[in-house]
Amino acid sequence: MGKNPTLTITIVGLWARFKRNMLKHIVKCLALVIYLSLPATAQQPASIQAKLTTGYTDNYLQASNKQSSAIVETNIQLNAGLKVRSFALGLSGGINETNYKANSSAVFDRNSLAAQLNWRPTRQQNLVIKLAHLNAQIAPWEGIRRNAQSSTTPNNPQLQLDEAKNNQTSLGYQYKTASEKGVVFSTEFSQHQKQYAATDSLALQNNKSTNSWNSKLGYQWRSGRHLFIQYQDRRSKFDDFDQRDNNSQIYALGFSWQITAISGITFGVGQETRALAQNNVENTSNYWSLQANWSPKSYSTFSLSSRQQQQSSEYEGQILQLNKTHAASWQHTWANGLQSSINLSQQSIEQVALKRREKKWQTAIAFSYKIARSWSTSLGYRFEDHSDSANRRNYQQNSLHLAIRYQFGGNA
Repeated sequence: MGKNPTLTITIVGLWARFKRNMLKHIVKCLALVIYLSLPATAQQPASIQAKLTTGYTDNYLQASNKQSSAIVETNIQLNAGLKVRSFALGLSGGINETNYKANSSAVFDRNSLAAQLNWRPTRQQNLVIKLAHLNAQIAPWEGIRRNAQSSTTPNNPQLQLDEAKNNQTSLGYQYKTASEKGVVFSTEFSQHQKQYAATDSLALQNNKSTNSWNSKLGYQWRSGRHLFIQYQDRRSKFDDFDQRDNNSQIYALGFSWQITAISGITFGVGQETRALAQNNVENTSNYWSLQANWSPKSYSTFSLSSRQQQQSSEYEGQILQLNKTHAASWQHTWANGLQSSINLSQQSIEQVALKRREKKWQTAIAFSYKIARSWSTSLGYRFEDHSDSANRRNYQQNSLHLAIRYQFGGNA
């Protein structure tokens, strides 16, 4: 009796597919075995956190004609740490799903893996290596397609989801003088690669690789206080649209003052010049970065931040945008263990070529409480107001959420 050619072809095809993916499965299994073996020797106990969030928003599509939706979000996070002499290793991984119940196509998944290795050869030196991977489905009103969102949308439209892979690596080194006066130095090399699964023109215009080098050299004249000069070089290369390639250089002066162990301020100001690789046209703007924390008590902290910097635009046909962000927050732990936070922020994005300006204001308040050793709960509210000089994205949004979290292991 002769062989069945269809069956033979099917078996051969399945075996070839298994061989192609075999290495991937072996690596995943080895990574899992290594991860599970860490808790036995970890200085910081391994932990698993599971979080369930339910909520409501009155404008889930972020359009002028509001459409409300209930929201259910699930999240699982794994963390482990290992410390051997002057080395410290941290690992984390997570999976997340967000489901907008009003629209069957508004379900977004993301998963992440991250690792960080710290080496302190001396008390004055620190070497840090970071690796991170994120695979995420992005809502069209949040990602590269948000500009295509019209000011009005049909009820519960069929949504086009973007899936993006992000890979980040960085190597950093820090040195601080052992005496009260002396040199302070830090430098970091980093790479960020972002690739979209879609193959349309907009997605191809946003597949990019960014290499960055950021260094600071300063002089400490008193413990916790130093002046510094900063230089940053950033080169963005677009895999499928080389006419969008651009390079940025930042020169800045600043100071850092660690007032107490939990209070301090760092401020830098200078100039940024970003050149287009295709025609060497330069765009120059002011640069600044402010980060301040003040804790009048150990259980109460006020934070303030502000930053202006140029970025590559995500909009089709645009190359550069100027981004300004300002934020303030207050976090407080009350006598009964209740924790509260208030956050205010304002973001302004200007498309350099079009002079189009978008402004977004956000106000958020949240409360959290640990109801048992491994159980905690939180309740929050957020208001968002977005204005657009092109009148494409003018909207307001109110959101509420209630979450419960369970933590197994670690310092629960």
